[in-house]
Amino acid sequence: MRHAADVYISFPDGSLKRPDISIFCHEPEEEEEAIRLVPEAVVEVISKGFEAKDLEIGREFYLRQAVKDFIVFTPTRSKSCTRAVTIR
Repeated sequence: MRHAADVYISFPDGSLKRPDISIFCHEPEEEEEAIRLVPEAVVEVISKGFEAKDLEIGREFYLRQAVKDFIVFTPTRSKSCTRAVTIR
């Protein structure tokens, strides 16, 4: 497994996104502008004010792009800090 933090990924639909952490089974080729390999999993760290984007919009987007797992980390919650959503 390989991971990349805060790098741009060019998805099959032409969208350019920058997940907090992307996890790959294979080493992505180094690109000047964006990685073109779809990650196996994406980790998003929720920031105050961006909850809807990361939880609602992000999940649906990654599902359409064939990302297999979407993991959300919420550092502001006192009891439950992580939430994993499998989107297969």
